[in-house]
Amino acid sequence: MVDGPLEGEIERILKKLMGEGAGAYYAVISTDGAVVASNLTPEGLASIRDKALSLAEKLAPGKFSLEKSEDGLITLFFRPDEGALVVLRAMGRPPGLLLLCAKAIWKRAEAARRAAEGVEQAVVEERPPAPLPAPAPTPPPTPGGAVYVLAPEFKTVDDILRAMPSIGVLSGSPILMFSVLTKLEKGPVDVGALVKLLEQEGVRTTEAEVREILEFLADLGVVRRR
Repeated sequence: MVDGPLEGEIERILKKLMGEGAGAYYAVISTDGAVVASNLTPEGLASIRDKALSLAEKLAPGKFSLEKSEDGLITLFFRPDEGALVVLRAMGRPPGLLLLCAKAIWKRAEAARRAAEGVEQAVVEERPPAPLPAPAPTPPPTPGGAVYVLAPEFKTVDDILRAMPSIGVLSGSPILMFSVLTKLEKGPVDVGALVKLLEQEGVRTTEAEVREILEFLADLGVVRRR
């Protein structure tokens, strides 16, 4: 059951990647047994947590394990790092899609954790406020709106494809997806400039299509908005 901002974000990711009515269940669990986020019932969560923790010692960071029932229900156990596990369960979905979704869920959960730690640290420090500097001139608005850049963990398109092999197919527009990623590999860019660069190479597209691709990549944690 969705009961917080993080759960809402995860549900949005699952809906975007799997479509409406996928019936997917997930849990993000720390290796000490704490539940970070989940949409499982209490009974289902207890069972999944026990199973995930039993697998923790066998899974190296970055590795995963799959279980498939006779009726086609697939459960994926993914260990993104030393301290966490992501469990994702869905009926009749390809393992590659489950792994892609699990990685996207983890990126969102990790971003939420870092943001929370930053707030807590700021509260604990309680330093006296420094004198405010003179206000800087307001820069002119960027013609294309937000500027997009690859997330720090991705230096090249190959890095992205190794982490998420199905990303092009799932985007619904593989050619446009790879064209956008190739441009982002070269540096930050806004939507308007990106559309012009793509048109110069003969890629027919619109700002709406490019923005949709960029938002899809942002949901997966592949790009960031500035």
